[in-house]
Amino acid sequence: MIILQFIFYFAVNKFFDVPDRIMYNTFFIYLILNFTKNMYSFKTILIWEELKKQIQVHAEFLLVMLVNDIAFWENKYILVHIIVGLTFTFFNLFIIKFIRKICRKLLEKRLLIIGIGNTARNLTKVIRENDFTMYNLLGYISANNIEGVHQEILVDENKILGTYEEIEKVIEEQNINEVIIAMPLADNAQMLEIINNLDGKVNKVKFTPELNGVYTFNSTVEDYDGTMLISSYNGLGKTMNKILKRSFDIFAGTAGCIVLGILYLIVAPKIKKDGGKAIFFHNRIGRDLKPFKMYKFRSMYVNAEEILQELLNKDKN
Repeated sequence: MIILQFIFYFAVNKFFDVPDRIMYNTFFIYLILNFTKNMYSFKTILIWEELKKQIQVHAEFLLVMLVNDIAFWENKYILVHIIVGLTFTFFNLFIIKFIRKICRKLLEKRLLIIGIGNTARNLTKVIRENDFTMYNLLGYISANNIEGVHQEILVDENKILGTYEEIEKVIEEQNINEVIIAMPLADNAQMLEIINNLDGKVNKVKFTPELNGVYTFNSTVEDYDGTMLISSYNGLGKTMNKILKRSFDIFAGTAGCIVLGILYLIVAPKIKKDGGKAIFFHNRIGRDLKPFKMYKFRSMYVNAEEILQELLNKDKN
């Protein structure tokens, strides 16, 4: 992935005649930012979490480069670094998704879920809708034979591979390397029994805490002297994050206008050949029921109704 990033970075910098010394130095800074954010780990996260990390890394890179441009390079390379900061986010997402797809067998996590209730069903839905996570869900283990545990079967019964007593056999036969315990109502004794039993048998064990369906923003787990705390905050509420988000909106919108402007110069003359306008608009209802004009490329003939009538008359004959 680093090689592909360098090729793209090299091409952009050469196009704008950036000296090699500056190009190598700035790419080194870019790599450091990526490594500090653990961008090359290919963890099992949702694509939206990956996008958030990409935006954060490239916003920081853009800020560092703008400071350097103003302080040392007399604003010569501001445009280059703005283009890199804007395009690299989506370039990286494309490359990461491409690598995850072609190397899926190598990178995938063979997953087993302990639990057959509502939490297991919800996890299954998320995993199936987000292949970016690299999970290969092989099946479920029913824990109803553990004292005090009783879950209604809400998952595909054909995917239930066995009971908790058979878990070691299932892990060995299915070559499981990751387990999620989907039993948020289990008490400490039950969880301790399961986790101790899995110790050394799989690479990673995850479990779902009881949150009663509460939605959390940017949740992180903290160790408070042996007590697990789930920290949650709404990052968009911070002034700096609002500024970064707004700046990204402006930069992305500007880039979109440039791309559409180039597209207009290419497509518009071809559309105008029949004597009509290239662009037309419709009135639409937007946010808060406010009307707005939606502009579109014309895709019909100017005399479309007359042509339609001629075709209908021919069909009748």
